[in-house]
Amino acid sequence: MNPFRNTPFVHCVWALFACLLLMPIASASVRDGDPDHRCHAQYTEAQGTILGEILEPHASKVRTHVSQAWGMFWQGSPLEDVNRRIDSALLILSHPGTLGATPESKAITAEAIQDFRACVNSEAPANTALLEVSTYLLDETAPDQRGPPAGDGVRLYVDDLPVAVTDAQGRASFEVPAGRFELMAVIPSTALATGTVEVAAGETLDIALVLDDSKEVVFPATAVVDAMQDGLLPHDFTTFGIQLFNGGAHRPLEYVSEVAIEDDIGNTLLPLTDAFTVDTQGNLQPTNVAALGVALAGYRGRELVLKAEGEDALGFTLSARTTFFITSHGLEVQLVAPPSNPALALGQVQIDYALMGTSLRLARSSDATGLAGFGQVPFGNTALTAHVSQGGRKYYGEAVYFAGQAARVVMVMRHAEDVEAGVPPYQLAPFTGPQAAQDAITLPVPERTSAATGEAGLPAAFVPQNASTRTLRVSAGQANANVNGSVTLTAPQGAARVYLRYRVASAEYPVYVQQQSVYNDTWSLSVLARQSGQQFHAISRNVNSQLANAPVWRADGTTGDIEHSFDVSALTAAGPADIVLAATAMNVGDNRLPTVVDAEVSVDADRLVVSGVRAEQLADARNHETFSQPLQGETNTLHRWFLMDVDVPDGATITRVRAELLGSTDTVLATLYDEAPGTNVQRPSAGMLRARVTRALPSDRGTVPPPAHNITYRFTVYAENAEGEEISGEGSSRIMRALWRMQEAWRQPARRYGRRDNGHDDWLSARTWEYIGQHGALLTRIDDISGEHGRDIGHQTHDAGTDIDLFHTFTFPGAYSGGNNYELLRNAVARALAAPADQAVQDRANIAAWVSSTRQTLAAVLTDTDAQHVYYMIGNAHAAQGIQLPRGWARTLLVHGTLAASGATLDSGLGAWGFDQARLTYNAVHNSHWHIKRPRDR
Repeated sequence: MNPFRNTPFVHCVWALFACLLLMPIASASVRDGDPDHRCHAQYTEAQGTILGEILEPHASKVRTHVSQAWGMFWQGSPLEDVNRRIDSALLILSHPGTLGATPESKAITAEAIQDFRACVNSEAPANTALLEVSTYLLDETAPDQRGPPAGDGVRLYVDDLPVAVTDAQGRASFEVPAGRFELMAVIPSTALATGTVEVAAGETLDIALVLDDSKEVVFPATAVVDAMQDGLLPHDFTTFGIQLFNGGAHRPLEYVSEVAIEDDIGNTLLPLTDAFTVDTQGNLQPTNVAALGVALAGYRGRELVLKAEGEDALGFTLSARTTFFITSHGLEVQLVAPPSNPALALGQVQIDYALMGTSLRLARSSDATGLAGFGQVPFGNTALTAHVSQGGRKYYGEAVYFAGQAARVVMVMRHAEDVEAGVPPYQLAPFTGPQAAQDAITLPVPERTSAATGEAGLPAAFVPQNASTRTLRVSAGQANANVNGSVTLTAPQGAARVYLRYRVASAEYPVYVQQQSVYNDTWSLSVLARQSGQQFHAISRNVNSQLANAPVWRADGTTGDIEHSFDVSALTAAGPADIVLAATAMNVGDNRLPTVVDAEVSVDADRLVVSGVRAEQLADARNHETFSQPLQGETNTLHRWFLMDVDVPDGATITRVRAELLGSTDTVLATLYDEAPGTNVQRPSAGMLRARVTRALPSDRGTVPPPAHNITYRFTVYAENAEGEEISGEGSSRIMRALWRMQEAWRQPARRYGRRDNGHDDWLSARTWEYIGQHGALLTRIDDISGEHGRDIGHQTHDAGTDIDLFHTFTFPGAYSGGNNYELLRNAVARALAAPADQAVQDRANIAAWVSSTRQTLAAVLTDTDAQHVYYMIGNAHAAQGIQLPRGWARTLLVHGTLAASGATLDSGLGAWGFDQARLTYNAVHNSHWHIKRPRDR
């Protein structure tokens, strides 16, 4: 396989950093078809499985240990050391604190890691080859984009493991594992190149790497915060020190690059960079912990993300994001036996906690009396669940309630018979835990005085279609009080399936849901077998979360009809079986604008059900719910698919599938296809369909201007039943983010800079398209916005089509890249400090022009547009012309208008910049360009 297969000189990697130039020197010898390095297939399978099955930050921790094991293996380390690293990966994976993964996902991941271990321990020592690497800076004006040699200090990595550093000519020679591997070259915080290389055992391969300075070169890290435990920050915290770890090791920092608090989708809530310093241990510390506590107080009950970045002594920028929640009150859970089984054992039962609509999950085990303490937890809608089996009967505990103060939740472990009998699922009792938690603050809910109180505008209840259907309606009533209801369906002997259809409607949508208000009503639904208590289906939601989480709100304020089917053949083999349908609904905050659950269970031998519509995950993407819509006449480079569960009646055959693209108001933007299974529709198994939604053929849909910000994919599956009649079922995806191509005028080479990425790098949201149209006069040349489907192209935050990277506001004569423009500025500053004013007239004029244009542009962007934040250069320490420029020289010039270094002073003549700096961050990653951060929408 040719490692430079995309063009004669370019190879793109769906990797952590970017798609970079890999250019072979004329003498390079690349052997096509060599087998992969031994065990590399198992290694890459393990790493890919970790990414696909485990959520961050735990995925990075597990991957780090597996990566270290791989490097130690092919470098010939003792097998006991290699196995020790694999053991560490498995230990992290199995730890109860590794959240965000189901037991099935952990088992799948563990199996892939064990396969890697088996290969490592069963084969002979690795064969190696020799790599001769030459590195060059980027020159955008050169035909091959190769600039001058990169010089010394370029760090080289093989499969993320450090192997060499270049000499003064930008060269290095080192052994590599024979086969296929990932090669990366990095100038810390400045430029990088990555690519896939394939080499045979004993071969010498010469490769030239061109380092791209237009990317944002950061290394992933994990953050450990003094006061946090399990992602929980006490509301009365007194410390907030931040340690950064990379590869499992503490990385002491030299400088603060950025500290900020973001919401769960990446919007900046609190810029805190100037409120932190680096202590003597290399950790980030707040300058005023009390002030930080006051600033965070208004965000209790929300999912928050701490963004912490800093530079280490080698110049690497380490970046960590840590999700956390601020606690508000204490929580205890007391399990009690149900009326149907007063003797039910309640000890050692796992109780699961979820802060609804967020990622927070906790688990505790009950003591012999059924009591479990959770300590302090956040304010907000809370879901508690538990499950236990005894004597072949199943019992479930469920409490969905609004947690505004400390409480003991008395939760009944109900059998289906108890649900049917109307036994309340839980009661709230006074909190009896530790005094410190009991005295935690209680947050009030503001009163609404003008909102409607009735169900006007909500849809009518379901009407039974036949005798084998039972319907249920549950409507929220009093504030913070659950309304419960249930019905029972008797499935006749021999019935194969029972079908559930439900719809949720809420008068809180759209106004209060879109505001993400505190009036965040909850609802739940479950289906159980009465005799055994087996739970076929259970779901609970709060209405705010349904902007993005299935079942999502439609334009009419409902979820639409959701269907599921359940195999009950084992239950009905010997006789009829009772199926219990139960639902709850609760008005949160007040008794206005109710949420209503309508549901039915039925026995219908001829129903086709489509459910579980979900997007296949995309490699090297921060999220998997962004879909690029090509221009009319163009295609997608990277294709994306959906999976869906399909239950087809016995004897029926799927004949065709219609896939539709819907806009923000559920209008049909395009019918992608209506065709039989084949190229676009696959059937991996009897109960699953796989459907493509990207364009393999030129699109016939106009996308200028973009017709929608958010999109939904709807699939209608048609089948012919045993009687020859056509039946159908419908399922829809959750709301997805659409990306569109940038305006044609801005796609012209004169309006761009940097390298173009495979699949394009100008994908943007509809609102960013409007932003460029409205504020184009403030923008300089554009580099990257987003890669196709938001994939990683060398930027942490360019996955949603909202952030924009731009060239400097002033171009120094002869500049051939963004990094080179920075170097020319730096050199001009050194000369202007070293020489008398009359000998540096042009340098001083250029510097003043840079200061003036940068100030004007950045201030206008932050004042006149919806930009949340702007990033720009800090200015690294540098010695030249007998002048020692300190770190931060560029920021000092911009903010103060003057710079002192080595006993000399440079005065721009423009005075101090009186602009509020709170929404400006200066760091080394942005020395080569400036970056606009725009709001992200749900």
